[in-house]
Amino acid sequence: AGRVKHLQNQYEVPRHMAKLSAMAQSSCRKSDKDLENEENAKKPMEVKIMENWNKNKKDYCGECEWDDKMTCDEKVEFLKSQYEIPDDTAKATVFVSKECTLSFQKKS
Repeated sequence: AGRVKHLQNQYEVPRHMAKLSAMAQSSCRKSDKDLENEENAKKPMEVKIMENWNKNKKDYCGECEWDDKMTCDEKVEFLKSQYEIPDDTAKATVFVSKECTLSFQKKS
């Protein structure tokens, strides 16, 4: 708002013209990188894990406990049969869950 007022007074232009001028300056706009970083921050953890699955899948154990009733591999099989999702997606979903004793979230 300060920049708009300054431009409005300095050049004696209407407020909307001063706003347009201020918005045209690169310092007023977010860069593509800033926008990309904001989008990445909004992504669910499973999506982030899946995007780098080749790197992250080495950390998936499967034999660890999901809870006191099943292992993570058993939970993966349940998710695949219940929701018809691919194996890697099910593993990433289990891996980021806090129920997994070796969860990605517990490593972070």
